[in-house]
This record gives sequence, structure tokens and C-alpha cells, in this order.
Amino acid sequence: MVTFIKNILPRIVGYTEQLDKIESFCDRQWLLFDNDVNTQTYEFLRDGRLVMTFVSRESDQQTTIGKWEILPSSRMLIHRPEPLVLDHAFLGEGVLIFLKSGTNESPFCLYDPKLILDGNVERYLNSFIDNKHSEIPLANNKIIQEVEYLDLDNYSEENVVLYRKVHRNGTVFNEGNVTTYGDRILVISEGVIVKILEWVPYHIPNGEILIRQSKFHEPAIGCDVLHANKPAPDGEYKLNFFEKITTRDGKIVEYGDNHVLVLTLFFIFIVGGLLISVHFI
Repeated sequence: MVTFIKNILPRIVGYTEQLDKIESFCDRQWLLFDNDVNTQTYEFLRDGRLVMTFVSRESDQQTTIGKWEILPSSRMLIHRPEPLVLDHAFLGEGVLIFLKSGTNESPFCLYDPKLILDGNVERYLNSFIDNKHSEIPLANNKIIQEVEYLDLDNYSEENVVLYRKVHRNGTVFNEGNVTTYGDRILVISEGVIVKILEWVPYHIPNGEILIRQSKFHEPAIGCDVLHANKPAPDGEYKLNFFEKITTRDGKIVEYGDNHVLVLTLFFIFIVGGLLISVHFI
């Protein structure tokens, strides 16, 4: 399988997303693909922490908290705890592939077990290539998956992908929202899946809330919010260091993101420290 990853990389690298879109891989659990029977998972958190879990053949589990960051060269540096520099090779909806910088070692391949349910990365990437060979552009530079229609009366969750055409009762399903077997919502417009909404958990002081939001994107005004399997009480919720929401009647009515403010203050702090240092030299 590792040989397959090496061989297919040249064919998929042109379709990769960039690592600066951290919503594409953050706050998701990734499973390391290798030829060992041990299991390793990686979870990149938005605050720079890296949660790594190792489960051995004997079912012993160890969890380590490391760090990750994107370097100016667009490479990723992770500490586990020893530093490891990874060259970005491919980031797709369900697969994240790196090459270990400065070596000829095997690719460092991670996959999302929620999207690749059976762990068959080879089949997933072959399907990805087939889809790319048959896609056609839309006016907004998105694509429609032309390989086959998704039959809303008979399908598997792994075949639910963005921009795939859909059928119901043998005819094109033009407009509307459809709840999948996995409790995701498909937003369909002009017979095409244009958005996939799923429940994303966020930890809060008194437990956990679930927000039904677009995959790989921040929460948005109008998203449903649950707490203890009920519509979340009206109020303000801090999702993490950067983001907070305000809810009313179980829906988001305000969304705040202070990434830019924090980074600006950090920059001012660094520059101010440098100026003070120069002053006293």
C-alpha cells in the first residue's frame, strides 16, 4: 500500500488544498496509515496542540500532547516530542499526505476514518482520480461529480460527496434538504449537493454542545445548536480561545472570531519587545 501511495502522488498533487486553510484538517481525528497493526491517531487542534494516541497490539493505549505549526516554507513542524519536519504533499477531503523532509522514507499518510469507513485508502484515492477525470466546471469554479448520480433512495455514506448530482425515484432531485442515514443534512440546489452539514462537537465548561455546520468551515449564523440532546439554551458560548457564538431558540444568531485581533496583538507585542531590546543595547 505504501508503494501505491508513492505511485499515485504525482497524479493527485495538483488537486491538493493548501495547509493555510487549517479548517480543512484541524479539529478532526486522523488515522495514520501504515503496514503495522498498531493504531496511531493524530488530532491537530486550532491552538497549536497535537493530540497523539497510540494503541498497541495488546490494546494498550498511550496519549501524548505535542505541538504543530505551519512554517513560512509551507511545511509542517510537529513535536511528538522530538521535532519532525513534513513537506506538504496532498490534502484532500479524506486524506492528508506528507513527505518526511530531507529523507527518502515512506510517505506519512493520514486518513479520516469517518470518511473512509473501511480504511481502504487505495480505493478512495482511485475513486478520487476517476472523479477528477470526469468532472466539469460550474460558473463559480466548483465542480459537479459526473461519475454517477447519488440515488437518495439507496446509497452509502461514503458516496456522499460535494457537487455530486442526485436522483430520487429515478428523476433528478432539484432543490431541498435531505437528512442522510448518518444524520447529516445535504443541501441540494439545481440537482447538485452544494453543502453538507454535520454535527461537530465543542467542549464548554458544563459539558459539550453540538453545532450542525458545513464541513471544514467555521460555524455560521443560523446553524442548529444542541446541548444535552436538546436545543441549546439562549446565551453566549465560547467554543475555543478564538471563537464564540450567541444562540437563541437553539440557533446561532451571532458568531465572533478574534483570530485577526489576537495575531495583531501578538505582532505588536513582538515588535514592541524588539524595539525595547534595541533601546537598551
